[in-house]
Amino acid sequence: MSAVEARYGVRPTPRTEQSPRAFTGGEFARGAAFALLWFQPIAFASAWIASLASGAEPGFVIVYLIFGFPLTLAATLAGSPLALVLGRVLRRQRRDLVHVLAFALYGAAWGYAVQALVFGFGSAMAALTLAYTIATSIAVAGGWWTTSRIALARDRQRLQPQSDVDALVAADEE
Repeated sequence: MSAVEARYGVRPTPRTEQSPRAFTGGEFARGAAFALLWFQPIAFASAWIASLASGAEPGFVIVYLIFGFPLTLAATLAGSPLALVLGRVLRRQRRDLVHVLAFALYGAAWGYAVQALVFGFGSAMAALTLAYTIATSIAVAGGWWTTSRIALARDRQRLQPQSDVDALVAADEE
């Protein structure tokens, strides 16, 4: 527990002028959880559309409902270390667009790799591979975006002059 947290009951932000997009481990875990949650409906809908467009039977629905979440959870846990490294590399980058594009590309690459590992390659899987790759790209970028918005909004709340913490600090400085 830091001195600020012990004294005022508030955890200081990891974001600084030099690292405006640094995130805590808890914030990173929240982003991974949001990506996992974003992925479920996006993957289901895109795979359904891909199966209909390719003329395949949509029997994957039953398979997805049984195995989809556990496989996605395993893929999220396995892909998190590289996403953490990417986030640390980008912590000094202020522009959200750079982060969104980087995480979308990472999501696409990871989604493609997982799809190939689990289901293999082949023309029968081409539409499904594309669907899952796009879904993973959107989900990973969406997980970062959602977590970033929450973290930055909390930072703004901490900086409001009428907050209890600022009043305590101001009173303490007098």
